[in-house]
Amino acid sequence: MSEKEFKIKELERLFSEGKVTLEQYLDARAKIENSQPPLHETEQFSSKPQNLPPQREPPRTFQANETRRSYRKIVLGIVLSLIILVAGFTVWGYLNPLRAEALTIESYSMKLTKGAVLFRLKNTGNTDVRISEVKMNGYLNQSLPGWPQGWNGTTLFQPQQTGSLYVYVASYFYVFSASMPHLSSPPSQTEVNNFYSWMESINSTFTFVTNTQRQYNVKVPEFAVFVMLAWMGSLTFTFMKTEELKVISHTWDNTGTVDYIDLSVKNTGTETLTMSEVRVNDLTISNVIYSPSATLNPGSYATIQVNRSFASGVEYEFAIITATGNRYTYVATAP
Repeated sequence: MSEKEFKIKELERLFSEGKVTLEQYLDARAKIENSQPPLHETEQFSSKPQNLPPQREPPRTFQANETRRSYRKIVLGIVLSLIILVAGFTVWGYLNPLRAEALTIESYSMKLTKGAVLFRLKNTGNTDVRISEVKMNGYLNQSLPGWPQGWNGTTLFQPQQTGSLYVYVASYFYVFSASMPHLSSPPSQTEVNNFYSWMESINSTFTFVTNTQRQYNVKVPEFAVFVMLAWMGSLTFTFMKTEELKVISHTWDNTGTVDYIDLSVKNTGTETLTMSEVRVNDLTISNVIYSPSATLNPGSYATIQVNRSFASGVEYEFAIITATGNRYTYVATAP
């Protein structure tokens, strides 16, 4: 066997064992055959038929490796895309938080001097809250909705702001009047029992409506009793204005003859009043001077000078008549 034949046999063995690829086999065989062997070897080699071994496709392990690499790249790309997407939403949410409206009714209390329920409210959301209506058992106050008629206080709440809101009793009394049981004068024991049972059964729910039409409710079970006591006259509220005038002192004329008396008065009521007439022993006096004015605001003072002749040692009754017809009397004895 010649050297060339030996090399070819070795090459075929390596190829059959899969140790060289087809391309390597063909390239190496071409190089062996193109080499210059001795003449007798060339003739001997060329005279023999060239019997190539059956060609067998080598295992394509490189294709599986390439496929795995492609899958890894795809999975890695998907994971990175998801991370970028989540991070982007997180940053956007931090810079642009969702607007959420939330109003919390922290507490309420009855204010007898105002004839109202005082609600303590807090904006627990992250956007402004404006209260547009207040309802009781689904009804608005009896007059047109508005602050002067039925409620006043804080209406615009910024995030985390706390404020107070007054809801007046009289504005919602009509809600009860339709279902209130009849009371005779004087009422019978049965009527009284029915009346108290009715008060206990009333469910007073206040609803705060915002400008976005969201509603926030709170139950005030004491409100029915509160309204009924006011209606029966057991309580006096500032919205039930009262007129009252009091003479606090007097000074007689000390010039020798008693020709006048100065009456010092005070408006001790809750409503502005106007003094229109002064009577002495039920006789109207025409010469009366009001200083500084005949009209008095609540808590204000004035002096009334009553000019006429008074007899020494005689008791006189002074009656001050207001524009509403109320009469306030005072008795003094001339010196």
